[in-house]
Amino acid sequence: MKREDNVKQEALLEPELSAVEEAVEKRTHPRISVSLSAEIVDTKTGARITGRVTDVGTGGCYVDTMNTFPKDTPVDVFLLWQERTLYLRAFVAYAVNGKGIGMGLSFRGNPAQARATLQDWVTELGGTLPRARSQADQQRSTGSETKLARTHRLEEIMYDLITMLMRKGLLTEGEAVQFRDRISG
Repeated sequence: MKREDNVKQEALLEPELSAVEEAVEKRTHPRISVSLSAEIVDTKTGARITGRVTDVGTGGCYVDTMNTFPKDTPVDVFLLWQERTLYLRAFVAYAVNGKGIGMGLSFRGNPAQARATLQDWVTELGGTLPRARSQADQQRSTGSETKLARTHRLEEIMYDLITMLMRKGLLTEGEAVQFRDRISG
């Protein structure tokens, strides 16, 4: 590659890099370095991208991918870790195309159970102690589970079941999203 071509390519990357730096500066939640598999699905078109999450926090994550969705695309995110899947809603905060390819995702509109599970994952992956057990968790362990705690537990079970049915090809991605939307009300 000629030096002129290299300079032109670097000039094209500068706006993307400044967008990434700006997005990183705007973060309100700390992130930890990880290596998780992820599937990202455009909620409007159903297009699917797989990639590797390289950092995650309770507010979002960065995914290394071969392709990206445009900025502000609403997406469903499936994080895979230790044979578990966590489903979250997000939007593309920024996309990087060029030398490095990937997307910064910002989580939003997720049910309390999904946010709590994400917090647990971030805590475990960060190597710190798990968060304090909630009152519902304590009641569940003593056998006096509240109606709200049972509802959250059933919601989590339904999310896992929907994910399993989708992976086995018994549900389409669109059907899975519709069921999840109905569960989270």
